[in-house]
Amino acid sequence: VARENNCKLLVTVGALLDSVPHTREPRVMGTALSDDLGPGFEDIKYPRPNYEGPSGITSVVIDALSQVSVPAVSVWGHAPHYVQVPYNPTITMAILHELKKFIAYPIDLGPLEKQSEEFKVNLVKALEGQKEIAGYVQKLEERYDSEEHARSSPEPRQLMADLEEFLRQQRDG
Repeated sequence: VARENNCKLLVTVGALLDSVPHTREPRVMGTALSDDLGPGFEDIKYPRPNYEGPSGITSVVIDALSQVSVPAVSVWGHAPHYVQVPYNPTITMAILHELKKFIAYPIDLGPLEKQSEEFKVNLVKALEGQKEIAGYVQKLEERYDSEEHARSSPEPRQLMADLEEFLRQQRDG
């Protein structure tokens, strides 16, 4: 089907339940089997997937397309596992923000933003007075904040490479 329709790039989308707090920005991750996603997408870089475990049809399709040199990206929103609802507009909106990288047409997220705000207000009301969940969410927040801090900090190897380059320039210049 991909060949018959001259497919240049496949983007799969999904969500998964994760140990993330509802009180932080939703985490959206992307992976790709190829570093080159094709013309128009040169600036988009995703790590290679490192998941090991049961997989679904999307993994099979992505692998099959990589065999015929069609790049594919998988985008996943991480939803709080303790908020098991059939529809989470906050996660949907976060995923759509990520998909804007691939879509030239503007996406009006106004109605979804309103749904997301209503969802957050209702969730806060639903969790009000549940001390056990509040304590658990606080632990998730601490872990989430620590992980985000680690992600935003440069890697030690990169710091060393930058320092070596700076020292070389100082010595040579």
